[in-house]
Amino acid sequence: MERTEFYPFSETDQAHLQFALVMALYKGKWLFVKHRLRDTLEIPGGRREPDENILRTAHRELFEETGAVRYQLAPISSYSVTTATAKSHGLLCFASIDELGPLPASEIERVVSLKEPPKEMTYCNIPVLFAKAVKNTGLIEKFSDYQHVIFDWNGTLLDDTQICVEVISDLLAEHGLPRVSAENYRSIFGFPVSDYYKKLGFDFSRTPFQLVGDQFMARYRQRLHEAQLFEGVSVMLEILKQRQLHLSILSAASQVHLDEATEAHGIHRYLNHIFGTGDHYASSKLQRGRELLQQMNIPGSKTLLVGDTDHDLDVGKALGLEVLLVADGHQHYERLISQHPNTIKSRFQSQVP
Repeated sequence: MERTEFYPFSETDQAHLQFALVMALYKGKWLFVKHRLRDTLEIPGGRREPDENILRTAHRELFEETGAVRYQLAPISSYSVTTATAKSHGLLCFASIDELGPLPASEIERVVSLKEPPKEMTYCNIPVLFAKAVKNTGLIEKFSDYQHVIFDWNGTLLDDTQICVEVISDLLAEHGLPRVSAENYRSIFGFPVSDYYKKLGFDFSRTPFQLVGDQFMARYRQRLHEAQLFEGVSVMLEILKQRQLHLSILSAASQVHLDEATEAHGIHRYLNHIFGTGDHYASSKLQRGRELLQQMNIPGSKTLLVGDTDHDLDVGKALGLEVLLVADGHQHYERLISQHPNTIKSRFQSQVP
């Protein structure tokens, strides 16, 4: 029985990678290829040549097996496949194809475009690789009509919801109040933060709002190193940067924290602008958004704001921008979709129509 495992590409010794596979999206469909000597379909890709850079292998195989001539390509993950007799290692990539040329003469008979993996496949691990690709690239095709994408930070790029749930639950318990589940948290959380605290049960006549807020932020910051980017964020930003989109962050987080965090997570290089606020109560996020737009010579109609809360929706509307809400963060899907039709339940589901 085969076992497929995944590893961060950035932490992989590339000398061990023998193969490169490319999950390629073209005109809303995934490309699979048929080898002349086989009856089943497979993912474009192949074996690395001697002394060849593994990313170069991915580019070469994509062209040789699909004819892709204009595209963006980024690594998703290293992987290993273990069988009863051997173990091999490879690189899984994603490509967003803009133009296909003639299929080069090779062992590939034809290219097939599908919305889902074929039922009959050459290799039994293709569904696992496909699922990994979808999980990492679900949002990318949502940005095709825009020149500037503005991302919220907490709950949109940074997966910190569970940390917030645990920290606020500890505070609630210390104040003699019931702990909150993740589901309840996502149904209650919002701005202004003072209203959210009241819904949790805090009595500001006994414990001042400023004290509760400061206690939360102090403990949150102590655990912030535990928070990771949502899976696929780096792949998404790499592809969008190759498309020459302007990418920004607009957040209620402090400017100092944002600068440090984006650098630590390795995404600072993708961003044209990082706009945080002077406090942690989101009081100036709208003003900072206005300042950000003043620096960009891009029409509002070509700018998309991506967030995870109704506050992001309010900010986007006030700025005159299109808004995409992604319900993986601090507010649940039912709450967001009731307010805004351009809401997706999860970035980890295929957005191919």
